[in-house]
This record gives sequence, structure tokens and C-alpha cells, in this order.
Amino acid sequence: MKSEWTSDGELGLGLGLGLELGLRLRLEIDADLHPHYNRKSIGSTSRRSYDQFANFLLESCIERIHHKFDYADRDIGVLLVRGENVVALGEIDLIAEDMVPLKEVAWAQVEEQINAENKRRERDHAVKDKVLASIGFVNEGREGDAY
Repeated sequence: MKSEWTSDGELGLGLGLGLELGLRLRLEIDADLHPHYNRKSIGSTSRRSYDQFANFLLESCIERIHHKFDYADRDIGVLLVRGENVVALGEIDLIAEDMVPLKEVAWAQVEEQINAENKRRERDHAVKDKVLASIGFVNEGREGDAY
């Protein structure tokens, strides 16, 4: 399938993916591929950003992690993404982004907060499993194990 440039500067791939050049995009990767991956990537599109398989390239890319209203960014440069791994992709509204009351903190601090919350969640699951087992329920799997 051949990519075609439209008259308004968008790249149409025949897949319904028509994005302008230089857009600031937010990307979310499939969490099944990367368990506990709560990071978001933010980058800009370039002239040679897409192919017919919806693989794309983000330039000036940062990786962002969040915990409540704290966030941290890490520069990762150029990011090549396989189209099949994308869960969400959207343009960032630069004006609305400035109105969100987020506070930038150190990367290690946000990772520490996330790890503490994950430990608390695991502890809560263990307690819940014990209580349910004591009244006859069996926990054979975890979240998403509904076969």
C-alpha cells in the first residue's frame, strides 16, 4: 500500500490514519506486552513518520510517568513504534495541558511512589485472597484471567 500526501499536508495511509506533520502526540503502549508499564510517550511527528503497517516514528520524544498529580519526564530521543502495539494515540492540546495542575518531580521519586502503591496493592490482594479462601472461594488467577 502506498502512502499519499494530501493537499492539506496530511499523510493518508489508506488506514484512516491522517496526521499532520509536527503534531505533538501522546502514545500509550499495550500493557499486555509490558506488564506494569504505566509510562506514556510524548513526541512529534516528522515527514517520514509512517508506513503502510501504521508503524511510526516520534522525534524529540520523552517518556513520562505519573503518580496522582506528580510526574517525571525522561528524554528518549527518537522512538520507533510498531503500529500493532499502540493502544492510544492522540494529539496533545498544548493550551489545556498547561491548565492541568501537575507538579514535576524527580524520576526516582515518582518511581518510588509507584512501587510503594504496587506493593500496597499486592498486599491488599493477598489479604482479600485469604478472606475469600476462608469462606470457600478459590483464587486460581489474577485480573484478566477470565477463561
